Amino acid sequence: MAQNFTKLLKKSLTGETKVNFIYINNIEVEQYWNQNHMFILNTSLQNTKPIVNRIEEMGLLLAENDDYIVLREMPDENFLRYLEKLSFSLPKIVTTSADEVELNITESILNNNKYIDKIRAVAKESCFILPFGVSKLEEHLSHLTKIPLAVPEAAIFEKVNHKIYSRQLNEKLNIRQINGAICNSISEIYNNYDKLKYLLEKGRKLVLKESLGVSGKGLYLIDSDKKFHQFMKLLQRKKNEDNDSVAFVIEEWIDKAFDLNYQFIISKTGKIIFNYVKEAITKNGVHMGHLIPPRINGDMLDQIIDYSYKIGKELSREGYYGVVGIDAIVDTNNCLYPNLEINARLNMSTYQSIIQEKFISNKYSLSKYYTVKLYNRLDFKSLIKLIEPYNFDLSKDKGLIITNFSTVNANYKPHQLFIGRLYGTLIANTLEELRFMDEQIEKRLSNVKEVSLI
Repeated sequence: MAQNFTKLLKKSLTGETKVNFIYINNIEVEQYWNQNHMFILNTSLQNTKPIVNRIEEMGLLLAENDDYIVLREMPDENFLRYLEKLSFSLPKIVTTSADEVELNITESILNNNKYIDKIRAVAKESCFILPFGVSKLEEHLSHLTKIPLAVPEAAIFEKVNHKIYSRQLNEKLNIRQINGAICNSISEIYNNYDKLKYLLEKGRKLVLKESLGVSGKGLYLIDSDKKFHQFMKLLQRKKNEDNDSVAFVIEEWIDKAFDLNYQFIISKTGKIIFNYVKEAITKNGVHMGHLIPPRINGDMLDQIIDYSYKIGKELSREGYYGVVGIDAIVDTNNCLYPNLEINARLNMSTYQSIIQEKFISNKYSLSKYYTVKLYNRLDFKSLIKLIEPYNFDLSKDKGLIITNFSTVNANYKPHQLFIGRLYGTLIANTLEELRFMDEQIEKRLSNVKEVSLI
């Protein structure tokens, strides 16, 4: 990332750097891409929706002074001053309602004409809406406000983000992929399972993935014939009896050495700009964070860059332009599977791009969240005191940069225990130092009377 990531993104999407973005960070937009799509299982933690919705605050890390960001409420004033001291260019903030905690931010805007008017009022010439991803909701908002989207229409987003599309693309481009099959009907699930169940007899596992599943939703691990038939009973109970169609992939469960996530930008003119590759930290299919640098050599990096161009060209032909994140895996034989799934939208790692430019360079970094239990609201100044001396030190370029504070208190209810998340990027000179600081921060959070780590 030789130039400022935000300026590069603006230039790629609009042809100009001096444009204004209105950031609408509608996290988990996938749930709106197919209203007939169902998540059979939801393996994400209970009560996470208010937290997930408040991840929107991370948009502060990408935006420039002349940009706008739509949030449910104003961020903690001390957190804003903290970001300013780290030389982030803070945007202007438009607020909606902090009470609609279960609603996606775009739904919250569309629920009240007052919020629509607020957004319409800030629009200038050369102003664009940049959402996390586009659904019919963002298209409708663009229509109502007369502010164009910086990225393509919802139908394109939905098509290229299917896991089914990723497998089809791998086959077309002759990209190595995990042993498996596409299932567009219940009968195809049975047929493809019959072809793959020999793996269970060898002690292997299978996984069924809903094509638009995200963050652990729609994943079902199969380690026995009994488990498979239990799942199929559940699926058939939830299905419309008159409709056999579904959207799944069934794959062998790979013994992995580690996960990877790499990102590139596709410009509106079809140019592919590779950004970076990071090691992804996952747990049961749920994204937990990123580690820099990844455990790959120069040859594997060259392969990843080459695949970025190949996949990017195909996405451009589909009409897509914008940020693309690709999930990949390296197995225990050091074999790269370059495209498990395409995330053609902003990614969690996208929000770390400016931090990477400013502070990481040749350092080690870990971007993650700390899950905490709280009885009372935790204010920002108290949090800073809790994690001293591991706060980021500008003079040494190491320590924890807090990237989102609103998620800490997102689940607050008076006189009740609640769960929050502290998002941050930890930077160190060595991997050992990184791990030590991470452990110490966890201890400090868990040893405070009103705070305990889960």
